[in-house]
Amino acid sequence: MANDSEKWEVGTMRNGVRKVRRARESRKAGKDVIAYKVPYRDASGFQTSKTWDRWTDAKNFRDKVRSQKNEGILEDFRSTETVRQVAEQWFSTVEAVRRPSTVDVYRSLLHVHILPAFGDAQVRAVRKGDIQAVVDRWSKTRAVRSVHLTYSMVTSIFQAAVDQGLIPRTPCTRILLPEMPDSPVVPLTPTQVWDIAAVLHVQPLVRMMVLLGAMTGLRAGELRGLTWECVDLDGGVLRVTRQAQRRELCAPKTKSARRSVPLSPLVVDLLREYRGSGGGEVCVVPVRKAKPAKVHLLFPAPEGGVQTDQWFRRRFDSACTAAGVEESNPHALRHTFAAVMIDKNENPRKLQAWLGHSSITTTMNIYGKLYPSSDDSARSAIDTAFGAAC
Repeated sequence: MANDSEKWEVGTMRNGVRKVRRARESRKAGKDVIAYKVPYRDASGFQTSKTWDRWTDAKNFRDKVRSQKNEGILEDFRSTETVRQVAEQWFSTVEAVRRPSTVDVYRSLLHVHILPAFGDAQVRAVRKGDIQAVVDRWSKTRAVRSVHLTYSMVTSIFQAAVDQGLIPRTPCTRILLPEMPDSPVVPLTPTQVWDIAAVLHVQPLVRMMVLLGAMTGLRAGELRGLTWECVDLDGGVLRVTRQAQRRELCAPKTKSARRSVPLSPLVVDLLREYRGSGGGEVCVVPVRKAKPAKVHLLFPAPEGGVQTDQWFRRRFDSACTAAGVEESNPHALRHTFAAVMIDKNENPRKLQAWLGHSSITTTMNIYGKLYPSSDDSARSAIDTAFGAAC
């Protein structure tokens, strides 16, 4: 084969190897210096080559490349799918498995921000620099949290392309995102809660929702989906098994959201009074991914059935204005429950379980700053332990 390689014309290809002349070395040597170039596509699908001085080395490398292609180790990524095509396939899965409210948010971000930025580009043509440039542009005009959420969708889309074998690796690696701002938790004080409740004395249903939200930490959707079947007044416990969205009952937000919450004697008395005055309604309501169910809702809509997602919010906002409470929302009731528990030095693990958080990290990230400084307690503990022993 060596003799064949010597007769082989420079610049021509033979069985996957091109014979070339090294110009710089040839000038130095005063004669032609021959090399052998193996062109191939790398793992990213780009055309490249490697040059060898010896024919045997070039042939071995060519055989290795061919072997890796045959074994699926080195693939030839020549897909022409666009980001739009991959995104639409990914979004169809999102529609099937995510909650409708989440689907709506994703749909908006996809069509307003992601597809205009990447839609017509082929997935294999998008590079890390392209992703970073778009994120930088978003960061100048959009809220930080929105940028983070949109970028998380971009990473999912390109990961879907990897999973489909369209690209070998995602370009969404080590992208610099704007720093998330601190979002201070602003709970209502118990006095403010009672002030809001006083304004709602002519609306007993809304009043009870406010008080129960502040005294149990339930989310607004969990309050709307609460049924009397899940309230044990004699045992002093409330079970969260469902929530309400879009006027239908559905599973809680997460597995951890399915929980039991203790009811204080005050809450039990308030609920007994509410039920005694006719609070609640027995009705047949739609259940997501199941047949309609007959339930006894604690907080039905005025026209019957499950409340809309905004019905309670509008009435809560009006009550806050009337009570002189500024810049609050129903979720602040949940913060109030957490703040009261922290003020009473309740165990963080118990608080996590009552709030339905998936991890203690979530609880501490949200409410950690509400815990008082432990410096004084640490000094006292050391003095007590070691002072008594000396």
